[in-house]
Amino acid sequence: MLEPDWNQKRPETTVAAIRGLWKDLRIELCPEVVAPADRLLAALRKTHVNGGAEFATFSVAGGPAFHWFLSRNRLDEIEFPEHFLKSPVVTDALRKFCKEPVADSFGFEWGSAFTLAGEVAQTLAQGGAYIKHEGGAGEAFTIADNFRRSLFSDRFDEIRVVKSFKPWSAWFYDVAWDRTWLVVDKRHSKVSLLAVTDTD
Repeated sequence: MLEPDWNQKRPETTVAAIRGLWKDLRIELCPEVVAPADRLLAALRKTHVNGGAEFATFSVAGGPAFHWFLSRNRLDEIEFPEHFLKSPVVTDALRKFCKEPVADSFGFEWGSAFTLAGEVAQTLAQGGAYIKHEGGAGEAFTIADNFRRSLFSDRFDEIRVVKSFKPWSAWFYDVAWDRTWLVVDKRHSKVSLLAVTDTD
C-alpha cells in the first residue's frame, strides 16, 4: 500500500461502490500485544480510573480499489474510521469498547506519525479527571515513545494517523478526556487503535 499505481483508474465513490469496497475488505485481529503497549495501557488505566484505555491491532487486506485510496492517503473519501470501527470483526473483538456507535459523532481528522508519541504522552502525563501520571512528564513521554517505536519504529513516512476527541461510541463519557487514535501502517497493512476516556 506504499506506492500508487498511477495507471490505475480512480475507483467509483458512489454509496454502493464504497459499500462494496468495505464488504470485500478482510479484517483480522492480531492477538499479540507487545510489552510497550501493555505498559502504556497499564499507566493510562491508573490515571483514567473512572474510564479506561483500550488498544488493539488489526490486519487489513483489500482489493485494488482499497489500494488506490490507501496508497494515495485518501482514506477520508471512503469514510475509513467510520466503516472500520463499525466492521463486524472490530466490534466483535472490542465488544465493550465499540458498543452502540453514536451517529454523526466520529469526528476524525488527520493526525501525524511525528506527533503521535507527544500527544499520547500528554494524555498520560495530564491524566484523567482526578489522577496525573505519578512518574512525571518525562517518564510519560518515554512510555509513549516506546509504544510508538513498537508500532512503526522510525518509518514515519509509511504511517498515517487519524484521530478523534469525540465520543463516537457509548463507551466514552463525553467530557474532556475522550481520545482515539487510529494508526495505519501502509507497509504491513495494519491498523492499530488506541482509545482513552474518563469522567469526574
